[in-house]
Amino acid sequence: MHCSAFVNHKRVYRIYRAEGLAVRTKERKKLRVGARQQKPQVTAPNIRWSLDFMADQLAFGQQFRVLNVVDYCPRECLVMHIGTSITGHDVVRRLEQAG
Repeated sequence: MHCSAFVNHKRVYRIYRAEGLAVRTKERKKLRVGARQQKPQVTAPNIRWSLDFMADQLAFGQQFRVLNVVDYCPRECLVMHIGTSITGHDVVRRLEQAG
């Protein structure tokens, strides 16, 4: 076991600084910056869909979720599935019905 898992890093920093020691810090790795590609413009229906989950709560405390699938080009909602528990199988079934 590595002992640093049990020591608070702020305490180590404070003790090192009190003793006049240099505190080594890890430098963050820079993320690779590549050329971003623009998304192609949507010119017809069924080219790009957006999928989103929303959650809310009823007045008496019951929680529910809403699955929304929106087609970008005509800006219409293809699927709006409401349930207290939406599983992965539910999502697949609704997407197959919409497609």
